[in-house]
This record gives sequence, structure tokens and C-alpha cells, in this order.
Amino acid sequence: MIDSPATPQPRLSKNEALERIRQLKRWVVGGSMATFLAVGGLISAHTFNWTLPSIQSDSNQQTQQDTNGGFFNQGSQTNGGSNVGTSNGSQPVTGSGSS
Repeated sequence: MIDSPATPQPRLSKNEALERIRQLKRWVVGGSMATFLAVGGLISAHTFNWTLPSIQSDSNQQTQQDTNGGFFNQGSQTNGGSNVGTSNGSQPVTGSGSS
């Protein structure tokens, strides 16, 4: 079957074209503002360490405490790490390493 050549659609009037442009601008501006607000919210949530509260049943609610004392009070370190500033009773090495 041979397709007949498609007839071109009639051109929009100037007013119709301008109205479509206005609507497109509104959608672009609205989408840009929504994206800006969403990214800004994510950045501020990350910056201020905001978290959403977890929803738990009354029988399952428990207060969770930090077991190692938080960031600045690291407690004992068993897997590597630095013990700078700790006092474990060892004596400093004395003597010279060169002759």
C-alpha cells in the first residue's frame, strides 16, 4: 500500500504560539523552582544532619544510645586507629639511634 504524502498541519497563529510559549515558560520556571527547593532541602538536611523520625509501634520503641560515646569520645579502639594522647603506662624509648 502506498502512503499518500502527509499534508502539513496549518501554522499556529501568532497569539496561539505566544500562549504556548507562556505556558512552557511557566512549566520551566515551576520545575526549576521545585528542583532548586528539593536540592536545597537535601543540602540543608545533610548539613544539619536532619533525619526523619522512624515510625515504631509502642511495644517496640527503644531509646538507642551511642555505644562508643559519640564522635569526640571514641572510647576504646580495637581495630587500628591511633592511640595518640592515651596513657597506657609504657615508658618512652631512650637512647640514640645513631653513633
